[in-house]
Amino acid sequence: MCAAFCIELAFKGLLTAHGKQYRREHDLSWLFEHLPKESQQAVVAASGYPEVAFPVFLKGISKAFVDWRYAFESDYLHIDFAFLQAAAKGSLSVAQQAVAGT
Repeated sequence: MCAAFCIELAFKGLLTAHGKQYRREHDLSWLFEHLPKESQQAVVAASGYPEVAFPVFLKGISKAFVDWRYAFESDYLHIDFAFLQAAAKGSLSVAQQAVAGT
């Protein structure tokens, strides 16, 4: 759950660094789609996942922050922890560079 929140904050930091507004949103796919193309490409590259596969994997964890916060209400939850970790590391790295450059 914390890694998903890290990705969310990194994406929101990137949006802010580029002067873009965002709504109150936890959906990682929605946030990613609203990033500038160069930020999307940098996050994908930093994650180590192929560009074509990244959005598919991201969709699988897109609502992880909300889902895992209420895990006790679900019978079954699945998440790709390897991708979650790679996406968190990549998005945080790109966001730190963008914020440091502003």
